Amino acid sequence: MADIFRHRGPAWRASHAGHVSLGQLKVMSAIERCRTAALGGHVERCQACAHRRICYNSCRNRHCPKCQAAAAKEWLADRQAELLPVPYFHVVFTLPGPIADIAYQNQAVVYDLLLKVSAETLITIAADPKHLGARIGLTVVLHTWGSALTHHPHAHIIVAGGGVSPDGKSWIACRPSFFLSVRVLSRLFRRLFLERLTAAYQAGRLEFFAGQAALAEPAAFQARLAALRKVEWVVYAKRPFGGPDAVLAYLSRYTHRIAIANSRLVAFLYPEFATAYQRVRAAAVEAWVDDIIVIVDHPTLDSLDKRVRVDARRWIMSKVAPARYGDKVILGSDGSLGGLGGAGAVSLSDLSDEQLAALEQLAALRLPAEPVEEADETEPASTIEG
Repeated sequence: MADIFRHRGPAWRASHAGHVSLGQLKVMSAIERCRTAALGGHVERCQACAHRRICYNSCRNRHCPKCQAAAAKEWLADRQAELLPVPYFHVVFTLPGPIADIAYQNQAVVYDLLLKVSAETLITIAADPKHLGARIGLTVVLHTWGSALTHHPHAHIIVAGGGVSPDGKSWIACRPSFFLSVRVLSRLFRRLFLERLTAAYQAGRLEFFAGQAALAEPAAFQARLAALRKVEWVVYAKRPFGGPDAVLAYLSRYTHRIAIANSRLVAFLYPEFATAYQRVRAAAVEAWVDDIIVIVDHPTLDSLDKRVRVDARRWIMSKVAPARYGDKVILGSDGSLGGLGGAGAVSLSDLSDEQLAALEQLAALRLPAEPVEEADETEPASTIEG
């Protein structure tokens, strides 16, 4: 990322002058100067061989993909030390698309509401004797992007599967595989969030511009919220397969960093990315070929299971590498065109001029350029890959 900022940053800042905040400019400057002579450095010396190495200082900015690794590990260790010897649940509260659009222009206000309302929702429902009747503890982490790196604000919550009784003398555990009703959580989360968002709007804490400028009118804003009261808001609550440690390890990678890592930036560093990607796809297909051989030779799988597994892999291979592993077309000596084994044969006279021209081009690509010995008359029909 630093290389991209150094090469393209000046031109980008010039073309977006007046539309980049001071905070964004500071982040770009920190990333560009990270681990360079501009930030100074220090000398490391090996005590065994006296070899010396100059190391430049890091920027320690949380938006830098090369920094904050130690802070993330420390956060993970602190959270793991807080875990109790009880089952844990992973809960996710997601804002619907129309609210996410409002959040994009009012990030501080809406993200603060998301974290506070999601925590309040869990605490309120868990304290209700009809559901759990206990005081719970939880850890909330905000994510503002999805797996495709698009704007997708949601809150990840790690919560113990139970809590302390109201009198503080006993532990009340939830059911083994059920924490709280997702539907109940969704309805309360929706109501509380829309109430707090309306209060923020009435207090003048929300701003709207560009495509959202119409929401500055109270009637338009209320119409937007009225539509959101009729849809289900997504709430996820499950026991994590890898336990709470696995979820915390996942969250720790983003508590002190942003979503874009240097490992994702391959197009700028490697102009031949397309060729490298094709080689990776070809290697994956070859791996599936080896996988098919293993399945066929497997001693415990029955024939039906083998057939299903092999056919599934063959179908994927035909889509990834159709020229090599796709369906083949049989061109018979009698002028018939059909599938493998002659099934569903079609006469060449039934084909259109465009289809015949395409078939001739395909044959020209597949047939050898040099003349070959004439095949025996009893030889089966030649095969042309389609």
